[in-house]
Amino acid sequence: MKPVKYQRTDDLEEKEGKIYDIIREKWVRSTQEERVRQALVASINTDLGYPLERVREEVPIKMGSTYASKKADVVVFTDKTRETHYIIFECKKPTRKDGVEQLKSYLNATGAPYGCWTNGIGEVVLFRKDPNIFEYLERLPAVNEDIDDVKQPLRKSDLQPIENLKEMVQELENTVLANAGVSAFDGVFPLIFAKLWDEFDKGPNDTMEFRTTTASPRQQAERFKNIFLNKALRKWGDVLNKNDWPDLSPEAFLTVASALQQYRFSHPDFDIIDAAFEYMINPEQKADKGQFFTPRPIVKMAVKMLNPKPNELAIDPACGPCGFMIHTLRWVNDKYIKLRYGEEWKAHRTEYARSNLFAIDFDPRLVKVAKAMMLIAGDGRTNVYKVNSLDPREWKNRTDGLLDAIRDEKFDVLMTNPPFAGNINQPEILGTFDLAYKGDPT
Repeated sequence: MKPVKYQRTDDLEEKEGKIYDIIREKWVRSTQEERVRQALVASINTDLGYPLERVREEVPIKMGSTYASKKADVVVFTDKTRETHYIIFECKKPTRKDGVEQLKSYLNATGAPYGCWTNGIGEVVLFRKDPNIFEYLERLPAVNEDIDDVKQPLRKSDLQPIENLKEMVQELENTVLANAGVSAFDGVFPLIFAKLWDEFDKGPNDTMEFRTTTASPRQQAERFKNIFLNKALRKWGDVLNKNDWPDLSPEAFLTVASALQQYRFSHPDFDIIDAAFEYMINPEQKADKGQFFTPRPIVKMAVKMLNPKPNELAIDPACGPCGFMIHTLRWVNDKYIKLRYGEEWKAHRTEYARSNLFAIDFDPRLVKVAKAMMLIAGDGRTNVYKVNSLDPREWKNRTDGLLDAIRDEKFDVLMTNPPFAGNINQPEILGTFDLAYKGDPT
């Protein structure tokens, strides 16, 4: 959901609990949903330029041989004969977030190419390419515009902060990924990774490569795959590999990519990213293993209490999505590096992250997430390792530099929230530890 565009509340006429309906040309009861609808109609006419003779409210929608029990809130038709649906709108009051699926069913039933769901605060704009195949658009076409006008080049400066990534992932999972038999993590995470490369590669006025166009779905899917394989992996091949590219149809790729394209993932609100990644990693499975993401207020409290310094080495031996190290990096950067180095702080932040922060986890998905999160935070992915920190046997014959990095280091700061479920029964592991020795209580 993105911030609302199509609301003109200043144009509303209200009195004595009623609001004037400019389509039906009469006063109607002023409910929250009705205010959203009338502000929308005003915007359709004033901002998009559609004449009111092409706009109707409470339009019956024929679903097969019968009509739906509910009517479309607002419809823009292709011309004044009002025979062919062009844009269908679904309006909700500000506290409601449901109705997008209902809108999609209306688009499929009528063949209308465009749809817009709004609650007066946020909105979802859809383009129906084929039955059950929808792209998310930045805006609707104005009168005399078409899809080519809507899909103008997207610049980096046009990207918007993302407000609820988890909600977006859930919607994609329910509408696209579940039908394709692909998990939310496998279907969305690689595309976020490719999009991150594009954002880091581009200047403010550069045109984004990660965007949908009017090319065929197959051509567009190949272009997104090329960004992932030949650009993102070439730069960050230690995070993902070529086998991580999801097995989705070209049409499904477009739906996922179009949902992501308008948002900025570099320099995000980490709490928003955390919530989405926690959901994607399958919390039910993690609970069985005793793995839970540490709440961010607790992470921030621990970092503040320990007050890590720029010259100190820090490690998390059960890092999960790397919350402790991310907030250590942000703490040191804000409290010390920016003050000391001024405009040159970014290079010194990267050097600090690569030299002073270390993270370990045995879960391969969590290691991927941890590296991606550290990359977003300041390219500190270098020292994130996949290994069981309790099993010294796994540390031998490592070729990724883990032993060399920590063999002779004495860490100043250790923060961790390890998994607490399950038992360790292997004598080879237990024999290396004295702590928590379970002997005869007598």
